[in-house]
Amino acid sequence: MLNSNGFTVTESLISLSILIIITTAWIPLYSLISQEKQIHSDKRIITDQLHDELQLVLWDNNTLLPKVSEKTIGATPVKLSFKLTKESLIKGCAQWNNIAQRSEEVCLYGYQN
Repeated sequence: MLNSNGFTVTESLISLSILIIITTAWIPLYSLISQEKQIHSDKRIITDQLHDELQLVLWDNNTLLPKVSEKTIGATPVKLSFKLTKESLIKGCAQWNNIAQRSEEVCLYGYQN
C-alpha cells in the first residue's frame, strides 16, 4: 500500500535541484544587469558634465585650445579634452575607465560664434 500523505524524497530532491539551478543562473545575471546599469548611469552623468564644460568653452572666446583637464566625476577620474576641428567646430571628449575596467569615450561638438 502506498503512502500518499506527503512528498517523497525523490520529489523533494528534484524540486530542490530545480531551485538551485534557477538560483545559480539568476545571481550572475542580476550582477551583470546591475553592473551595466551603473555603467550607463555613469556615462549619462559624465556626458552631462562634458556638455556643461563644453558650454563654458563655447561661451568664453578667450579659451586657448587645445585644452585638457582631469576631473573626478562621482568616484571616476575623467579626462576632458577640447580642440578645434577643421570644420571650425569645437570637439569636447571625455575619456574614462568604467567599473568593468573598459575604456570609454564620448565626444560632443559645438559651434563657437
